[in-house]
Amino acid sequence: MKVLIVDRPAAKTVAGLERLGLQVEVDSQLKAESLAKADILIVRTTGLSAATVRAARRLSLVIAAGPDISGIDVAASSGMGVYVAHCPSEDTVDVIQSVELYMKTGHPAGTVNLCARSPAKYRLVVRHLNRVGVLAFVLDGLREENVNVEEMENTIFAGAEAGCCSMLLDQAPSESLLEFFRGNPSILHATLNRCE
Repeated sequence: MKVLIVDRPAAKTVAGLERLGLQVEVDSQLKAESLAKADILIVRTTGLSAATVRAARRLSLVIAAGPDISGIDVAASSGMGVYVAHCPSEDTVDVIQSVELYMKTGHPAGTVNLCARSPAKYRLVVRHLNRVGVLAFVLDGLREENVNVEEMENTIFAGAEAGCCSMLLDQAPSESLLEFFRGNPSILHATLNRCE
């Protein structure tokens, strides 16, 4: 992964990120050609416009290391699926920890642009054998009925024989689709509940 740092970082910030195995580039200005290759952007005072974030297709995380995030177009970042994390202290340790947490879990510390509550209306819970293609089978069925998955989490149980996948959906799949899922020998059970 490539990190672009704008606004003169501390040397220990660069060294800490490199210890995580990241390729770090430091630049005094935000340039389109550098940003186009970056997965993570760290800024202190440099702003990030909607047009810039939309053009940065690889970008997945922006860390604002400073007192505020007013220069970052948070709405455009959200629209592109880019996390915006705020490290108000500008502390090297906080910045490195946020990046490290993102690398380990997919969720950086200090994220400011997550949905407070999912707009999903239904929760589909699928208990299944831990086999290749089981969840793809479920997702294909939902796609055929034009049901959107708003959020999804899959948990594997001890022994890695079975799992439980919870999907938040924008609408209810048909009863016939649920029965189709239940007929798959790798699906132990499928339950649909309304979210309140």
